Amino acid sequence: MHKQFDDKPRSPDAVMPSRREALMVGAGLLAAPLMASLVPAANAADTGASVGGGPFPARAYGATSATSPLGPLQIERRVVGPRDVLLDVLYCGVCHSDIHVARSEWGPTHYPCVPGHEVIGRVQAVGSAVTKFKIGDIAGVGCMVNSCGTCENCQADLEQYCLKGNTLTYDSPDPATGKHTLGGYSNKIVVTEHFVIRIPPGADLPATAPLLCAGWLARLTLLCSLHRRARSLMPGGWVHREQCYRLTLRR
Repeated sequence: MHKQFDDKPRSPDAVMPSRREALMVGAGLLAAPLMASLVPAANAADTGASVGGGPFPARAYGATSATSPLGPLQIERRVVGPRDVLLDVLYCGVCHSDIHVARSEWGPTHYPCVPGHEVIGRVQAVGSAVTKFKIGDIAGVGCMVNSCGTCENCQADLEQYCLKGNTLTYDSPDPATGKHTLGGYSNKIVVTEHFVIRIPPGADLPATAPLLCAGWLARLTLLCSLHRRARSLMPGGWVHREQCYRLTLRR
């Protein structure tokens, strides 16, 4: 998912699950008990990033033009701020949106473009105001990394409808840096805590990554299709997401 399909304000009273609830339920489906503990986290100092110390280099795969193949790049990640989480990326799913954006097929893309919005990583550093994550936790990042946080939709946990415009995980204007966001085809990513999802212990991490975009959308579409008022499978889960949410909740 790259572009916001509908810029119409949504009422906070709409009968829809929040972005966070949907992502957490999807990730929870893959939790399995009795899995061996994960490899211990490296010290944050080993990442080359220091909390509050300044931007730092990271390795990535991206495109430098609409016709160039994806290749290795060195990019810069922003300073880890008070409310930020630094992830050491372990897995990143491949979404068809990544191809469209890298090829500048959904409007002009800003290059270099580093796609990837199905990100699973291990927490390597946290800002001083972060309360939900600690070093060593496994976490995920979906297709959004920021929003204004103050409008009525953000206050209702519907940041995808942010009245001032949300910040997508890649090729989106980034208020934090004044540049454009670079996605999860990278070894490191810095994201505001509110847009980082805790991944439950025992989850199959490679299989969890796609749930942060296509997986839970497909599930909602399938549930919607099984509802007595749904006549057939509806293509384009995002296009029909509001209807799917409503029907799913009424099951």
